[in-house]
Amino acid sequence: MQTILSVTAVMCAFIAPTTQAEDNPLRQYFPYGVYIAGNNPDGMCTDIKDADQVRASVERACKDVAAHHMNAVWPNNLISRNRAPWLEMAEKYGLRVVPQSGGPPTFIRGSYYKDKDDLVKQVGGAYKNLTEQHGKHAGLLAWSIGEESKPLDWVYAGAAEVTRQMAKWDPLHPAIMLDNSATSATMNAQRVRPKAMAMDCYPFFVNPSSGPSTPLASRSYWTRQCERMHHAATSIDAPYWMMGQAMELQQMRGDDPPKPIWGRPTNAQLRWQVWAAVQRGATGFFYFIYRGPFRQQPRATGESMIGLVDQHGKETELYREAARVGKRLKVLGPVLLSLQVAPADQQVEYWENTPVSARTHIDRATGRRFVSMVNNDWDQEQKMGVDLGYFPGMIDKAEKLYDIETGSEYDKAKTLDPGDIAIYFVGTPAQWKDYDRTSAAP
Repeated sequence: MQTILSVTAVMCAFIAPTTQAEDNPLRQYFPYGVYIAGNNPDGMCTDIKDADQVRASVERACKDVAAHHMNAVWPNNLISRNRAPWLEMAEKYGLRVVPQSGGPPTFIRGSYYKDKDDLVKQVGGAYKNLTEQHGKHAGLLAWSIGEESKPLDWVYAGAAEVTRQMAKWDPLHPAIMLDNSATSATMNAQRVRPKAMAMDCYPFFVNPSSGPSTPLASRSYWTRQCERMHHAATSIDAPYWMMGQAMELQQMRGDDPPKPIWGRPTNAQLRWQVWAAVQRGATGFFYFIYRGPFRQQPRATGESMIGLVDQHGKETELYREAARVGKRLKVLGPVLLSLQVAPADQQVEYWENTPVSARTHIDRATGRRFVSMVNNDWDQEQKMGVDLGYFPGMIDKAEKLYDIETGSEYDKAKTLDPGDIAIYFVGTPAQWKDYDRTSAAP
């Protein structure tokens, strides 16, 4: 019982304190977790058939994820009977679940249905039953009803109708879709208007013929996708989550040499994905992937990958780094949930002198301002180096910046570790003293 209570406390640390009713339950929770094989968390190559073995495998995974300071799992390709063990074990270990199927009638993809009416009939009917079965479960966070759909208007029109139906059947657990392009995300926002947006994006390619493979290109790709998601989400007043890269992947080609596609991120690149997304307004993050299919020669074909857990089921250094990020999010998560990116006329930063980027955020309820600073250099410490705008309407001479984790005042000569973040409260010493007494900060 002590273990369960302690991990539940971890989950609660990611929840925003609320003083008024919120009509969007996904604004109140900062999901931080993993995309994971739903029918065999121990490895994706084959599904487990035996129900007891599935339950044991799911429990091992949930216990492990919670021990790494995470609070959410996104099990994919779920078959019907395996939703229950995920919800049961998630609740036991203080996690929340975003369950996702892999085929019709509980998964939206244009190739599975004749037209919009067929999609609505099949998917809507299936989820009416599922919401009746699982909609009141404490382990549920949201329903993922589709992934990486092409930007087909009739598909998103059908998804919109299903989403509206599900909101009536289960208002506490909204339906969402995982997009992988700005075009699809924009169509999702405009047609579906979900309670949260989500995108998967993997920025660290090996070969430029496959995708961005230099530090400058990878940084540009990731931050632009975050900006696009932020724009789509704010257009409908919804939060957004990012799913980033925590794997290396190569294409196995029988007797031919494997073809590397994505390279393994460094620890700095792993944490930078989280903090760069947070700086651009994200309030949730998932890693792809917990443990992937691992294939070896000779004559192996298909994708082979190593995720946070390696091919032997062992914790990797990236997983340990993800746990360190999660530990910090216990403090930062509730604060981040209350913030929105500030418009240009309320910014505190004036200009940047180093690879450290700065952005102002505003508390939606109180109007208080905060500044995030992220080191976009993955190899070296960098001085903060951000000059502040001491002008009317920007920042007053009496105001200072206070690190919400340490309480220390901002010093532009102070350094940030590669890929790291610092978040500052903006205010007078008296305002900081009052905030420090009443906030989640230590």
